[in-house]
Amino acid sequence: MDNLPKNLDVLQNIEHCIVTVYRNNRELQDHNALKALDALNEYYRAKVKATDFEPSNLKDSERDIYDRVITVLAERKTMTDSASNEEAPKRKRFSRILKTPSPDEVYLSCIRKITKSAKGWNQRNGVVGYLQFIDQHVL
Repeated sequence: MDNLPKNLDVLQNIEHCIVTVYRNNRELQDHNALKALDALNEYYRAKVKATDFEPSNLKDSERDIYDRVITVLAERKTMTDSASNEEAPKRKRFSRILKTPSPDEVYLSCIRKITKSAKGWNQRNGVVGYLQFIDQHVL
């Protein structure tokens, strides 16, 4: 189990949103998913910096991916926040090493990881290489 990616559950949630849109619209291509991922990357970068971001020029399918991921991750954050309120108080930070990343920072990291994977599968297998790959591996 040591070779499982960190935050596998978050990665699966994001890819499930992408593959759901792909299964409903087989005309979707990797570049559409990558455009939605880029918008998500900008959105969570803005959230980490406590600024606003609104995507522009997203096609319907790209916007669908964007909206689904935002919704799922917001629900995760709500569940995480309510669970962490019941825990003991957090320790003070003494260094960056001890700092626990915020959910938004985790989501941003996961989006970047998926973007890298999508680009790799696209280069290997063509215009729908990434989408076909996750279609086979995501329930």
